[in-house]
Amino acid sequence: MTSLEVKFKTDPLKFAANLQSPIGVYLRKELFKKESRADSALKKKLHDKIAAAQSSNGSWNQLFVTSANNLWDLRLLDYNAQDNVVRRGLEWLLSIQRYLYRGYPGFFNTDNRKDPSLMRSMLYGEFGPGCTIFYETTYAVHLFHIYGFSDNSQVKTTVNSYLQFWRPNWCGSWCNLNVLRMLIEHPLSR
Repeated sequence: MTSLEVKFKTDPLKFAANLQSPIGVYLRKELFKKESRADSALKKKLHDKIAAAQSSNGSWNQLFVTSANNLWDLRLLDYNAQDNVVRRGLEWLLSIQRYLYRGYPGFFNTDNRKDPSLMRSMLYGEFGPGCTIFYETTYAVHLFHIYGFSDNSQVKTTVNSYLQFWRPNWCGSWCNLNVLRMLIEHPLSR
């Protein structure tokens, strides 16, 4: 049996350890177990930059993708729902949960025509670009879960709707993966 040796131009662990981004802060804390004063300052700087771009309604430019990714970044930076920026972002997410899908309630959708193309141009977080309403809904439920709101009645409505109608043999692969990811994670569907 032969071994496959891979050589990189840059050490990927060193590269990850030096990222000046939310994922870099997260990796240094969780993977490398190295938190520093510099990371504390970077967390505040990144938080303030995200906060400055937040719209008065709690979204980021009425775009689901941008709003969800900023909430994801804030969680990577270890902010919780008591943070005003996070709280307002989560409230905005709940405000766009107003759609029925095949007669089932609880689906998230912004109706912003920029979201589908933005979603397809950006792979970030844990969800991939499938049908817009499935992408937005599963990503939103995931965000509520990681911020500790799995028991929220509106979130439970969404999960119950998926449990009643969804089958893993229809729609595209991204939609199936996004729904499965959300259902595996949420306590109600276990």
